[in-house]
Amino acid sequence: MLQLLDGSVVAPPPPVGNVWYDQLPAGDLLNNVQAPTGANAISLYGDFTVQIQGQNVPVYLVNVARDGTGYPDGGVNNQRPIGLCNFDTTGSVVVTVTVFNRTVTSYAVKTTPYGVQPTSSRSGNTITVNVPHYGKYIVQINGSEDNWLCLFCSPPEEAAPTGNVITYGPGIYTPGRVTLAANTTVWIKAGAVVHGSFIVPNAGCTIRGRGILCDLLDPTSGSTHFLETSGTGFTYEGFTMVGGQPFNIRMPGASYGLIDNVKIFSARSNSDAMDPTRAHHITIQNVFSCNWDDWVTLKDDGGTSCHDILVQDSMTMTRSGWRLMGFGAEGGGDIYNVTFKKIYALWTHAMNILHTETPDNPSLHDFLWEDITIEGHHGHQQTGLDPTTRFIQLGNDGGNSPHTNFTFRRVSLNGILPPSGLHNQCNGIHFEDLYVNGVKMMSDSSWNMSRNGAANVTYA
Repeated sequence: MLQLLDGSVVAPPPPVGNVWYDQLPAGDLLNNVQAPTGANAISLYGDFTVQIQGQNVPVYLVNVARDGTGYPDGGVNNQRPIGLCNFDTTGSVVVTVTVFNRTVTSYAVKTTPYGVQPTSSRSGNTITVNVPHYGKYIVQINGSEDNWLCLFCSPPEEAAPTGNVITYGPGIYTPGRVTLAANTTVWIKAGAVVHGSFIVPNAGCTIRGRGILCDLLDPTSGSTHFLETSGTGFTYEGFTMVGGQPFNIRMPGASYGLIDNVKIFSARSNSDAMDPTRAHHITIQNVFSCNWDDWVTLKDDGGTSCHDILVQDSMTMTRSGWRLMGFGAEGGGDIYNVTFKKIYALWTHAMNILHTETPDNPSLHDFLWEDITIEGHHGHQQTGLDPTTRFIQLGNDGGNSPHTNFTFRRVSLNGILPPSGLHNQCNGIHFEDLYVNGVKMMSDSSWNMSRNGAANVTYA
């Protein structure tokens, strides 16, 4: 069972042990279901083929937001295609990728730096990747941040759910917007494509599986959310979200929830991945997201506090938006006991990377950012580095929100270094093993950080 920050216990995490990091014994491919065809199907992508253990595995064409600014046509004309390949295995496997429609001159396999790394080789346009453990792997071609391939390797699913279950087997479904009764399980099985969204206001609900939840029938919609979650004791596990509602997983007032091994692709501009809003005791782990705007942003609008939030073991790309992870401007209550750890941010071009944007009234305390790697940060391809971009920014200029006991431990930025800043209500801000382009930072001036009267700022 999963023990949260206050000792409470909720739904189980992935398999016991460090299976998301340690070398696994050789395994077999499971659940290889061919992509559904027909009306409302998601297209297969002709730029890649993938074989695992000699079996062809579907590669879907998925659009993601382009690195850039602005909101043209809700982002519909500001998208780029990538390849998506999901698969389950019982252990490590060898994956063979063949690339079409361009000559491969170089490649890289990107994954979280925490744990055993994959080995790989290339012969012409064929790339062989030895996948050592469950996780998210990005195959980059010719140094481009566009047109890459996702290899998402998951552990075997748990046994089929029982009780009040809504099952989507292999095929295409258009259920629309569905409100779940208490203790309902939605099972989106491998090979299922579900065009719809879910409202989860009641306790004990689960959405799980290896299928795809998408909104491609209405890609310009800006008024709904994929998962609107206000219930308690929820679990979201294993599925992939494709399309890009403005808020993919929004959690107004939610509590005691687990988001595990969910993959999010948001093509719309202004698309947030996961927002705990007035939420508490939420664990987010083993997730991947490529979205335009905020990745994980805490909000406390309505005057209710947001607390005991754990985000760990995850990989993200934030293409252009306001912040990567932190606290948003929609305030009213206190924010506390928040941990981000073992986060790999690849090609993030958010205007603010680690950021709190606060009104005057809330108190923010006991935040930990630990083992955070930001790789490939640079200005937007269209407009360059925005002058408002910040690396670490606690509070807005002129704000009056107390920030107490913030620790940044083993945080590393590789790429262009934007300025950073604190404000005068910050007290107890600790930088431990803070690195920029491989160099340890030990003073404000070494990384262009403005203290602005903050108290008890330390380096170690």
